[in-house]
Amino acid sequence: MQMVAFDIDDTLANSTEFDSRLLVGAVRSVYGIEVNDDWFSYRSVTDSGILEEIMYKAGVRPERVLVHARVRRISAGLAAGYIGDRGVPS
Repeated sequence: MQMVAFDIDDTLANSTEFDSRLLVGAVRSVYGIEVNDDWFSYRSVTDSGILEEIMYKAGVRPERVLVHARVRRISAGLAAGYIGDRGVPS
């Protein structure tokens, strides 16, 4: 089982840059959408809420569960590559 948690507000760890790159890269990879990574500009404060807002603004309307599953799958791969190249962010 794989799990990816975005901690875009540094609640769990000082990982903002890492999480930002993963979410932006995953959304770009899955949908070809450029993402504004100023997380405070979004109405939601959660990764799922931000992702839904990104999709809505871009006019992407796939089923919510599918969007999250695809982005998380891509994010897990990006995280594995990042950690393999640079180690776990501190």
